[in-house]
Amino acid sequence: MVGQPSLKEWTNCGRFAPTADQGQTALVGSKRWYDVFRSFKVWARFMDPLPDFQDLLDRMTASYRAGDAAACAAMFTLDAQLYSPYAAPAFGREAIEALHHEWTHGGVPDKKLQVLQSGGSNDTAWTLNAYSEDGGKVRGNSLAVWQRGRDRVWRIRICSLNDDQREVNHGPTKS
Repeated sequence: MVGQPSLKEWTNCGRFAPTADQGQTALVGSKRWYDVFRSFKVWARFMDPLPDFQDLLDRMTASYRAGDAAACAAMFTLDAQLYSPYAAPAFGREAIEALHHEWTHGGVPDKKLQVLQSGGSNDTAWTLNAYSEDGGKVRGNSLAVWQRGRDRVWRIRICSLNDDQREVNHGPTKS
């Protein structure tokens, strides 16, 4: 892999630049220009800002409210994993769609999804989210690992839901 170009390399690309050995002016070769451009292209890819994950969750919320299980599942990678206290784990987009069909049947008009924290770099990111529905009777948190595909679209690769209503086991009690 080509190293990062210096400012001098950027300003000299495709122009006449002095060579170190002759002190004369020589045309910087097209091979070097390609190397610098390729390096910038690779560097820029990794410098892409993370998307506004709340916008992505808003799309999922709209799908839940509409009862559109296929649109919910489209937010996941083909080989995604979904872990939930409400059902057995689902592996793959087809299984996740079947699970969302059960969850969204008839629509979920008051579904809410909110990003609490997020981070990541390159083509992997994570979000900690809050969810609620049924007037707040069903609520909890989810941790989602997002992956940006070759098509540059961010999708959930792994998601784990945690229900706030479950009793917390604080370990053994002393008698």
